[in-house]
Amino acid sequence: MNSFGAIITPVSEQGPLLRVNLRKTTITDELYTSLIELAPFISDLDLSSAQLNSKQLSFLVEAKNLTDLNLSQANINKLGLEQISALPNLEKLNLYSTNIAGTEIFKSFPTLKSLNLCQTK
Repeated sequence: MNSFGAIITPVSEQGPLLRVNLRKTTITDELYTSLIELAPFISDLDLSSAQLNSKQLSFLVEAKNLTDLNLSQANINKLGLEQISALPNLEKLNLYSTNIAGTEIFKSFPTLKSLNLCQTK
């Protein structure tokens, strides 16, 4: 994944969880396939300013250990939010400067503790 510009670091020496930074990256089909494989091990994911569409977020269905997701300045819409709303461990969501309007959908996020909606629509 490093060939795609990804920065991947382990969360700790004691387990398989990963921090993945894809800031300002274009999500290609090849990268998407790699993300599907890594999804169960990602705990912290930065997709800020990434070039992606809501369909490309579908790999997150497998990200059962994801606790921190940064989608600031990304092209995210309600469909994308619906895909991530069922993540069982998501605690922190950054949607700074996105096209998200309203807060009703966030009631369906079971474990969300921190939400950044600054400069959203």
